[in-house]
Amino acid sequence: MIEAIYTSTNLRNELRQSPFFTFVEKFGIEHFEEGYKIPAIRTKLTFIIKFIRWAAYNSVTPKNLNVHHVERFRAELPASSHEVGHGARLGFSRFLEIIEKRSGRHLTDKHLSRFQGCKKIHNETSAFEKYMKHERGLTDTSIVRFKTTVRQFLTFIFPRSNFNPKKIKAADILSFLQERGKHFNDRTLRCDGSAIKCYMRYLYGKSLTRTDLSHAVPSFSVWRNQNVIHTITEDEMLKMLSSCDQDEAIGVRDFAMLLLLMRYGFRPIEIINLKIDDIRWDEKKILIQGKGKKSILPLESDAEGALRRYINHARPESKDHEVVIRAKAPFVRFSQSGAISSVVRHALDRCNLKPKISGARLLRYSAASNILNKGGTLQEVSELLRHTSINTSVRYTRLNMNRLKLVALAWPNNWEDVA
Repeated sequence: MIEAIYTSTNLRNELRQSPFFTFVEKFGIEHFEEGYKIPAIRTKLTFIIKFIRWAAYNSVTPKNLNVHHVERFRAELPASSHEVGHGARLGFSRFLEIIEKRSGRHLTDKHLSRFQGCKKIHNETSAFEKYMKHERGLTDTSIVRFKTTVRQFLTFIFPRSNFNPKKIKAADILSFLQERGKHFNDRTLRCDGSAIKCYMRYLYGKSLTRTDLSHAVPSFSVWRNQNVIHTITEDEMLKMLSSCDQDEAIGVRDFAMLLLLMRYGFRPIEIINLKIDDIRWDEKKILIQGKGKKSILPLESDAEGALRRYINHARPESKDHEVVIRAKAPFVRFSQSGAISSVVRHALDRCNLKPKISGARLLRYSAASNILNKGGTLQEVSELLRHTSINTSVRYTRLNMNRLKLVALAWPNNWEDVA
C-alpha cells in the first residue's frame, strides 16, 4: 500500500524500517477500502509520520508504547504542528486504535469527542445509555435524545471535570432548564425534563444518590394541537426534486431521499435504518421500521425508479447494508438524523424557499397536508404516516394560515346587519 501512496524511495524505505510499518500498512488499507482517495490518505499519514520519527528518536516501539508516550509526543510538538487539520488528528487517533487492538494496551480515548465533557461524564452517559436500552427498553431515538440532554446537563453543572452524582441538587436541575428555556420552546423543554427525570431515577435506583431528585423536575404544559402546522405545496416539493443534480451521484441520492420523505412521510431515523433487503422489488412493497413497529406499504413506481437508479448507479460500495450511504469517504451509513434534515434544508436553499420550519418534518407535514387537500381522510393520513393512534393524525388538520384565511368570515362593519 505504501508504494501506491508515496513515490519517494527514501520515505518508503524509512517507513519499511520502522517497527510501526505494519500498522501504517493496515491504516492505509482500511482507509482505501472505505473509499478514501490516495491524496486524502497521504494527508492523514502526515501527522502519523511525525509520530513515527519522534518515536524512533525516543526509542519508542509498539511493544513499549503507552499513553504517557502519546501525551508526551503531543506536548513536544512544535508550534507549527498544532496547525494540522482536525482530520489528520483524528487519523492519528485511529492509528493508535489499530495499535491498541494488537497490543491490548489503552492509548487513547477513542470514543470521547470534544463535545462530551470529561471522561467521567462520558463513562456515566455510556452507563446510562445501557440502562435505557436494556432495563427501560426505550427506542433508539429516545436513547440518543436522552443521552444528549443528560450529557449537556452534567457538563453544565460540572464544567471543571469534577463530576460527582452525589453533589447534584434540585437547584441544579432548575438552573439547567431555565438556561435551556432561553433558547428552546416548551416542547423541547418537556423532552429535556423527561430525560433528566429518567436519569434521576437511574441514579436513585443504582444507589448513586440518597434522594430521588426526579420529583424536582418541573412539569411543562404543552397543549396538543395548539400551533398551526406549516407546509409547502406540491409544486414547491416538485421544485425541490428538480433542484437535485442527477448527473452527480450525490444528486441521485438526494433525489431518492427527498422522494421517500415526500411520498411516505419518512421520519429521519426511518431513512437511516432502511436496508436494501427492506425493499421487496418483486412484490412492489417497502418495509418501514418506525417507532417500535414495522409497516409494509406499496412501492410506488417513481420511488422504485429513484431507488433503483441510486442503488445500481450512484450508491458507493459499502460494508453497511443500509440504502443511504455517505457520498464522501468513509462510505458508511448515516449515524445522525440531522444529516437527513440537512439534505432537505439544502434543497430548500437551492429553490429559495423559506418556510417557517425546515428539515425532514416539513416534508412529513406536507405529505399529510396534500392528502387532506385532495379530499383524503385522517385514517389515510394515519396509515401513511404509521401513527399508532388516529388522535396523533388530528394535528395535521391545522393548516397554513393563508389557507385558513380563505374560509374565514369577514369582520362585520355594521353590527345592525349582524343583528
